[in-house]
Amino acid sequence: MAIETYAKWLAWAIGKASFLGMKLKHPSGRYAASISWKRTGAATVAIIADESISPEALWIEEGAASHSMRDAMLGQGNTKTDAEGYRYRVIPIRNDGSFPSATGSTPATTQSPFGGGLTSKMGNMWSRAVPHVDASHYAVMSDRPGSSDWIVPTQAPYAPGAILAALLKQEYGKR
Repeated sequence: MAIETYAKWLAWAIGKASFLGMKLKHPSGRYAASISWKRTGAATVAIIADESISPEALWIEEGAASHSMRDAMLGQGNTKTDAEGYRYRVIPIRNDGSFPSATGSTPATTQSPFGGGLTSKMGNMWSRAVPHVDASHYAVMSDRPGSSDWIVPTQAPYAPGAILAALLKQEYGKR
């Protein structure tokens, strides 16, 4: 039952499944790479999403406050300055947002009596950044007055762990 639950969570994390009609809109694979499981007792298993591997894990599970992407991205060292002194940054955007997969199916996982997770080869493949050298088009981010604020709206938590726990309780709970 624990392995099946882990597999369902992993399939959801890569965008192949939905929980109660909810599906990740833009799965990158980093969240899936952060999910693992370990045996915590004779009949208990913990499924863990490690935020140190993927900060997205915390945002997916607990939500995130609204913030300005422009302030964060123009504060980094990759910005240029135009003739009037306003900072700007060119953002390449790819049209092929397909999820990388070696098999086209749910990823391979390691399993032992004590826990498991993605195989290191698959985890590394999913957490690797996709190069933007063949960007289909681009956007320009600027701090010029009147330019877009690039506000990321508040993100409600998906809480996949709570959803899975409720589904397990419903299916395997007291009868």
